[in-house]
Amino acid sequence: MERIRNLLNIDLFEEFQNKKSSFSVVIMDSGIVLHPDFDSAKLLFCDFVNGIKSPYDDYGHGTHIAGIIGGKGKNKRGIYRGIYPECSLIAVKILDQNGNGRVEQMCKAMEWILQNKEKHNIKIVNISLSLNQTALPEKSKQVLDMVRKMCREGILVVAAAGNNGPAPGSISQIADLKEVIAVGCYDGEYKSKYGQNCEEYSSCGPGSSSFRKPDIVAPGTDIVSCNNLFSLGHYYTRKSGTSMATAVVTGCMALTLAANPSITSEEMRMLLRKNAIDQNIPWNRQGWGMINVKGMIKSALFG
Repeated sequence: MERIRNLLNIDLFEEFQNKKSSFSVVIMDSGIVLHPDFDSAKLLFCDFVNGIKSPYDDYGHGTHIAGIIGGKGKNKRGIYRGIYPECSLIAVKILDQNGNGRVEQMCKAMEWILQNKEKHNIKIVNISLSLNQTALPEKSKQVLDMVRKMCREGILVVAAAGNNGPAPGSISQIADLKEVIAVGCYDGEYKSKYGQNCEEYSSCGPGSSSFRKPDIVAPGTDIVSCNNLFSLGHYYTRKSGTSMATAVVTGCMALTLAANPSITSEEMRMLLRKNAIDQNIPWNRQGWGMINVKGMIKSALFG
């Protein structure tokens, strides 16, 4: 995370990183553990898989995503802290111990989000997962209709483009929706020491409509963030993919909202596109370009 914060100039805005959140970010994923990097007073947990009340994550993906967005990095002197450590997080568990989920659980989770939108001031929903390509069309439609409904209610939905690239037209179904911020992966000059850079398999556009997809790219390779197995002494773990890039974008949006909480979802979309940095690669790989949180915050503050 230190590399990501340095690349995106996150620490230039420490005053907003340390500002208490007046809104919530929902992470629809595999859950979350009470890792030392999370403030339990600002953490809400809802389990649509097993109905368990206390926070848990038997797969680990959700905890890692949460750490990128709002972890404090306590066990490594802040090196692995997330984008916006004071963010209020709502972990909605829809994936089981194998990382699999059901349409019915996803839809119930999104119904809960809509019902509790005002109560918890939900502004952003992070969806770092994809619909199974073999899902029945009517099942997929149920999910996509619910995602559209959240967007119509003024919630920013940020979704992973998917890891099925680089073939053209490989964007995941949720990210393909024009209302959704689709996030691809791009790490610039960084070269992984552990395998492929995620832009080598990040899903590419064009989307099914004329809209540019993905909308934005962000770093997503070798991201060190919170581990669900911290109780065994393994506080952090390394993961790569558009899931991680999506969490980076969600964190940047949350930090921008912390700077100016009056920004609407549509204004945030404009800030995202207006300030994106062209990476001189085809548009179907980068969308509008690399996330530029520095430009977004300055625009949010000064227009």
